Amino acid sequence: MNKASGILSYLAECYRENGSRVGIGSLESSRVKQSLIISGEDPVISRAVFDGVHFVPGKRAAALATQARLYEKDRDLFFGAIFYIGKTDGDTLRRKPTFAPLVLYPAEVATVIDDSGAEFSIETERCILNDALLSEIGSDEFISKVEAAIETSGHNEGSIGELRRLFRDEMSEVETDQLLDYPHLLTNRELREVYTKVAESKRSPSHLLPGAVFFLADKSAEMRGVLNDLEEMAEPEEEPSDPIASILGLGDRYAINGSTRKQGYIPASLSPAQESISNSAATRPLTLAVGPPGTGKSFTIAALAIEAMSRGESVLIVSKMDHAVDVVADKIEESLGLSNVCVRAGRKSYLKQLKSFLSDLLSGMYFDSDINGKAMKVSAGELRAITAKIQRTEYALEKRSQREERRGAILSHPDPGFFTRWRQKRIRSHVAKDETVISRLALLISGEVDQRIAKTVNYLEKARGFYLNRALTSHRVTF
Repeated sequence: MNKASGILSYLAECYRENGSRVGIGSLESSRVKQSLIISGEDPVISRAVFDGVHFVPGKRAAALATQARLYEKDRDLFFGAIFYIGKTDGDTLRRKPTFAPLVLYPAEVATVIDDSGAEFSIETERCILNDALLSEIGSDEFISKVEAAIETSGHNEGSIGELRRLFRDEMSEVETDQLLDYPHLLTNRELREVYTKVAESKRSPSHLLPGAVFFLADKSAEMRGVLNDLEEMAEPEEEPSDPIASILGLGDRYAINGSTRKQGYIPASLSPAQESISNSAATRPLTLAVGPPGTGKSFTIAALAIEAMSRGESVLIVSKMDHAVDVVADKIEESLGLSNVCVRAGRKSYLKQLKSFLSDLLSGMYFDSDINGKAMKVSAGELRAITAKIQRTEYALEKRSQREERRGAILSHPDPGFFTRWRQKRIRSHVAKDETVISRLALLISGEVDQRIAKTVNYLEKARGFYLNRALTSHRVTF
């Protein structure tokens, strides 16, 4: 295992552990997709877990195990024990009472034995408190006491007794007498009878009961995506991408040689801060731009994407929110004046647009006769010429500004001598003639910048046509 793989595996394990601590508020919640309450004795306390596995007979056990294997990346399998059934502070907007285990253990499917049952592996060394349930039951102080009662190595007869005493002292309204029967478990029917009684009666007390369950719960969408990505990147044979290597601090060997990168073009003028971001993106594998709303981050992303496109590269723009990606796409199409350069995804309507574009592309609608890129090269030459012209005008404006600064210093001299007064007189005689030079130079630059933007858009359109034709010609068989 290489260094990057080891770090990413550790991060995946941390993320999985953090996500598993969320727990469930109730087995009746939409997050729980399938559950199986077991009877007999608690396998963890009675040590019924032989060779690391516990056999559960029956078709329902086999069905649960099959589903757990089928949706391994999307759902987590847990073993839960010590049921809490009752009303909680969070039940004001929920009609049904809470029905969930207090203690959780990650579990895996060991074997599915046809319809006879299944063997489950319970990670008894990873005892997890059901935080989602505890946060509804009591205060942070009470939760800390529960954590102290249930050791992370797993619940046992001693901790069950301590837990019963804690609930009796801190929450006298919770019935705990049936915990005396531990490790003997209530059946599914017996637990459901208590649940129905609590649901139907406003005065029925809450209960802490000896019960155990295997259940399959959805991972959060965010956790599922991140965890799957981390696990895939952690594969030993996978080399980390340049940005990931940069984040992991694997040295400068992934630095980009900016001198070898082909020049790109942007149909806009960037601020000094945006120029700095652009230069960083050109020389580093990872650049982080931070700023409050309205500071031009979306426009900068759009500009960087267009610059990469002008070099014949492709750019993937992603975000947790569809709206954020749409804003960047709108900047490209509206602010930068380029249409049909973005392929949007994330919505069904976008897929329809993509299919229509591909159909038009394959039918030759976007075919450009500039197969050799001659028109693109001519356009690039015009763009370089206007850029050089702007640089000359900017140099002239800079020199003129420096000259005016020197004149201003002479005119503002506090105690001028004979020679200085003579120079002041000459400067004043020229002011009337030269007062519009700087404004004319600034106006000239403004016009030349507008020309450069127009020529940049023209170049990008020709470059897009050329690169599309080249891709279509080179990979026609695969299309």
